[in-house]
Amino acid sequence: MTSNGVWTGARILSRGHVEQFNREGLTIGVDYRPSSIPRATEDARLDRFVGVLKAGGSEVAVVQDIQSERWVKVIWCVGRKEAWWSLFSKK
Repeated sequence: MTSNGVWTGARILSRGHVEQFNREGLTIGVDYRPSSIPRATEDARLDRFVGVLKAGGSEVAVVQDIQSERWVKVIWCVGRKEAWWSLFSKK
């Protein structure tokens, strides 16, 4: 199973105004859960998919441990949630 996380850069200009300043970045890898599909097959499928994405101009980072990368994204987003809410909520 292929899994991924998408990152994009943004900055807060003022209350209620955000600027996205760069392209999205995709982190992708195989989630090697117990499966009847051999790892070599999963890796070949991932390589083929990444090739298609790169041919289309996408920036792709392939990682071996996608579970850890997904947790990094979750923790980062949860930590930012309070900051975003304080800036964009009506007081």
